[in-house]
Amino acid sequence: MTPRTIPAVQSWAASDGRYRFGPGSTILVDPAASAELTADANTFAVDLGLLFETAPPKVRTAPAADARDGDLVLGLGLSDAQLGEEGYQLEIGPVLRLHARRRLGVFWGSRTVLQLLHGTAGEPVQAGRIRDWPRYTVRGALLCNATKHYDMGWWTNQIRDLSYLKFNELVIYVDGVGVTREELAQIARLSEQYHVTVLPQLNMPGHMDQVLPPHRQYQLRHPSGEYRHNALDISNEAAREWAFGLIEQYLPIFPGPVWHFGADEYPAWAGGIDDFPQLAEYGRRRYGGQANGWDAFNGFVNDGAERIRKHGKQIRIWSDMQRVHAQVVRVDPNTVIEHWTSDREGLLSVQELINRGHKLVNGNDQFIYYNGGRNPDGSQRKKSDARRIYEQFRPGDLHGDDLPDDHPALLGIRFCQWNDLPVEQLESSQATELAMFDSLRAVAQAAWGSPKLTTSWGAFKPIVDNVGRAPGYVPPTTVPCGHGPGVSRDGYEVVTFFAPRADGKVEHGWQHHPGHGPWARTAFGGRYGGGIAGNTPVILDVYGRLTYLARTNAGTLECGRQPAPGSGPWTDFTELPVRVLGDPAMVLDQMGRLTFVVRAAEGGLLLGRERTPGFGEWEYTRLQVDAHGDPAIVLDRDKIPCFVVRTGGSRLLLGRRERPSSGNWQYSTFGADIAGDPALVLDRDRRLFAAARTTNGKLLLAQHSGSRWDTRQYSGGIAGEVALSLQPDGKLTFFARDTEGHIQHGWQNSPGLWNWSEADLGGNITSDVSAIQDHVGRLVIFARNTGGRMLHGWQSAPGQGPWDFTELSDGLR
Repeated sequence: MTPRTIPAVQSWAASDGRYRFGPGSTILVDPAASAELTADANTFAVDLGLLFETAPPKVRTAPAADARDGDLVLGLGLSDAQLGEEGYQLEIGPVLRLHARRRLGVFWGSRTVLQLLHGTAGEPVQAGRIRDWPRYTVRGALLCNATKHYDMGWWTNQIRDLSYLKFNELVIYVDGVGVTREELAQIARLSEQYHVTVLPQLNMPGHMDQVLPPHRQYQLRHPSGEYRHNALDISNEAAREWAFGLIEQYLPIFPGPVWHFGADEYPAWAGGIDDFPQLAEYGRRRYGGQANGWDAFNGFVNDGAERIRKHGKQIRIWSDMQRVHAQVVRVDPNTVIEHWTSDREGLLSVQELINRGHKLVNGNDQFIYYNGGRNPDGSQRKKSDARRIYEQFRPGDLHGDDLPDDHPALLGIRFCQWNDLPVEQLESSQATELAMFDSLRAVAQAAWGSPKLTTSWGAFKPIVDNVGRAPGYVPPTTVPCGHGPGVSRDGYEVVTFFAPRADGKVEHGWQHHPGHGPWARTAFGGRYGGGIAGNTPVILDVYGRLTYLARTNAGTLECGRQPAPGSGPWTDFTELPVRVLGDPAMVLDQMGRLTFVVRAAEGGLLLGRERTPGFGEWEYTRLQVDAHGDPAIVLDRDKIPCFVVRTGGSRLLLGRRERPSSGNWQYSTFGADIAGDPALVLDRDRRLFAAARTTNGKLLLAQHSGSRWDTRQYSGGIAGEVALSLQPDGKLTFFARDTEGHIQHGWQNSPGLWNWSEADLGGNITSDVSAIQDHVGRLVIFARNTGGRMLHGWQSAPGQGPWDFTELSDGLR
């Protein structure tokens, strides 16, 4: 059977035998290639350590004859011309031997090895020979930081993931929102390590929204007197010099050979050069009487290319401004054009661009554009469709202006992820990361150009799930919401809740769009065990789908999963064959696998975990601990699962695993006179922070410092279980039902300190409270009230009151 990798390999021949990676495995680098391969061998070793949650295997320079079973041998020297600059040969047997003509081929082969080892989940790999090479030299992605800041953890995830899929280019904006030079340098260094070449872009002369507004003297002025704050006046020599100087400030950061110049949608989305007579005047003055504003535009592109060429780099530009209107000046034929649309008046055809000498990259916006977030009216922007990409997209389909897939002018394809304004409609970094997962895998297959493993996406999707994420991927942080209704944000940033109904079904409610109603509602589930008996904790899985777990009347667990991010109807329901007494607590482990812990009917706790992230096959472990209530679980700063549960001795027990997803559990106890079920979060400094109700109705707060817990008692009159949350400003906050049925709300006056303030939010509630941040950082809370309805409250602004409340669903239990 052909190895299940993404992209698929070009050639495979099976043979007898197996390869097994184990604790004694080492990486041997051929002495003749050590200067070229040692750095990549060290990266490979680190990734193997992350994959198996062990110390990286040793890397040593030694001849292949020294290899023992389980070792991996890396070398150069192949003469097979078909492998080209990026191909490799992988011989799998008792020893794994990876060779190529060039360094880059060995690196891409190491990505294949990681996928094979990941997909077999520690089992031996089938012996055989792989010969593999890419069909296209450009396998790119653009991740749009122009209007949105992504932190370094996010970038690290994306770069490793792109490399894992054999993407070799990444376009980013050097003038993106909030990005610093140091962050750009870190991105460049990590990308170079993983052979994903960064193509920096500072778009000009249009789309200069981030750098041009303070410089009115350089802005293009309409005859009406209006200045275009994002369009450079290319007829102004000082403006041109200023703009080229901006680029030169950033060139030294990036070692790659290409600068993306942009050169699209000038001076506005659909063009409009003819509306600015100064551009035509400049064109005639510089290029002769036949020239016009379009010639001035092409001349600006050529001047930029020449300026950048002096620094040893070539430029790329977008296609939409390459039109028939220019009379004198053509863009330098050495400029590669990224073709994304054929839907503009007067565009040069693909064949005309080729006739002029241009090489092309396909960025077809009808297939491989991802537009995140929502429109101002709340409707969802069109996202890429992995099924459609996999089953229908051809690399030679340039928005209906077709080429043969093997045309020599076609360098490859680029996936583009955009964050369009307005900012308040953007989705979170987490939502973008989750929603791109499938599309990037479909594009990776097309960009490598190997024979597909399956013809349909439905058959390919299990392979996608099995290959998973790159080693070292850190899944989005899972934030517990409390012991009340299940609350989450869905894949489109909409706040959603889940609660048990009196008829045994699950009540599901969700906003119309992020931060706004009206709320919609539906009821489903309750299919197993005589209906739902407990609360319904919910989590967003690694694919952006909501998943809930709920205890049934028969003491089993019902699992319901959304079919796709932000959509229904819900049809995927299963019953987990376990016997439980309470409500489960859930988290995503370091590999993105859904993990839960729940009080077992036989005593102790039951730990459940998916075998493959988002795949729905479970494995279970009994933990023999003295558990007398419902637990809470989080990942600590080292991504290791930690849970807290009340013991029969009225104390709190902390359980922490040795490694992120394997090893023994270590236990310790803390606190005293505990009567309620605990809450557990990480504070601003990534320390464990717990809270629980005491026997005298006070609130025990506990902060983990090193090997001990610092505990304090606070407040009074608490009757329900506590919900903990962390505000955007780093202050911890709690919510709990008091003896009057009101919601008590407390918050740190300063992050990390013990002085707290408190407010009574009222409410007449009968359930515990759940709390979560919405898409802009406001806390929102949910609890059932005395009328069996859902009470929903929200802050006026992140970290601030006053609070507003409304009632939602009814018929709740």
